Amino acid sequence: MAFTEKMIIKRDQNYPSILFIEVHSSSGNTYRITKNSCNCKGFSFRRNCRHFQEAINNKALDRLAELQEKVRSESISSSFTSPLIVACRKRAIIAYLNKLRIPFQYNLIDKLEKVLTQTMNPTSFLSYVKKFSN
Repeated sequence: MAFTEKMIIKRDQNYPSILFIEVHSSSGNTYRITKNSCNCKGFSFRRNCRHFQEAINNKALDRLAELQEKVRSESISSSFTSPLIVACRKRAIIAYLNKLRIPFQYNLIDKLEKVLTQTMNPTSFLSYVKKFSN
């Protein structure tokens, strides 16, 4: 008996940054597979099922992991450009310049913030701010 099921990678409607594999089985049921589970009865009893195994065999879970990482990195980078984050970075820059008693003009803070965020990755920027915020 051949095992043929249609597998589609979808976004969760409530949590767009979460991806899953939707499986339409030959019996007409629809199941949801994530990187660690399937919502069918067989998986709930045995911690394994044919849907999950087929996703592994077809490399669908590998593809899901790749896409999930891409979505996660996009959501992180977009959160670093939100107005609230930009305002926090500007306040941190102002506090740092004040701490060092460096005179500045407020209109240059925008340019400085853009240069810093373009040349530094978010992790480096956060560690940089933490280093001088004490």
